[in-house]
Amino acid sequence: MEMGVMAFPRRTVLILTFLFVLVPLGCSAAGSKNPETRPTQKTVDQQIEDLKRQLSELNIKVLTSEIENKRFKNVTLDPSVKGYGRVDTSAGFFLVSLEDAVPYVDGYKITINVGNPSTATYSGIKVDLKHGKRFDIKDISKDPKLYDQWKKGLKERTFNISKELKPGTWNKVDLVVAPAKGEDIAYLEMSLETDNVKLRVE
Repeated sequence: MEMGVMAFPRRTVLILTFLFVLVPLGCSAAGSKNPETRPTQKTVDQQIEDLKRQLSELNIKVLTSEIENKRFKNVTLDPSVKGYGRVDTSAGFFLVSLEDAVPYVDGYKITINVGNPSTATYSGIKVDLKHGKRFDIKDISKDPKLYDQWKKGLKERTFNISKELKPGTWNKVDLVVAPAKGEDIAYLEMSLETDNVKLRVE
């Protein structure tokens, strides 16, 4: 019978490596038989706190690396902050900004502007949206599991946009998210894809 190989996420591998290397060092020091070199309980507690701090810093570095690797694959929008982000697709890239988010029936109507900086006209637009509560990266220092729990709690929706994205234009698009409360749209992450491109023919 052929045995499979279990794959671990990169962040898990780094954390396990960190624990296997540093934790035994702390244990060997605590187990010293020489009274002169045996650390006090205060020293052991300090070593444990140092390990926790270093593990927390490692989690933040790995998380930052994960975010950087996803750059331009999606855009994160904050309803409380004005600005725009770039989203790459298989047929080109777009600029996306959040114009408004207002209560609508039992949810919210989210109005975004999709900027098409190219000379092409796009149609058959699909918007993949993840939304949920806002995550404070500082929370990861309290418990590394909080980030994974937050990611699992995000809701996902897909919208098929019938309108064309005109060239050199900010194109307004409405997305209705329902049911939803205000806290459910505090974090918005979007990616776009298109299956139709039109160019002028001379």
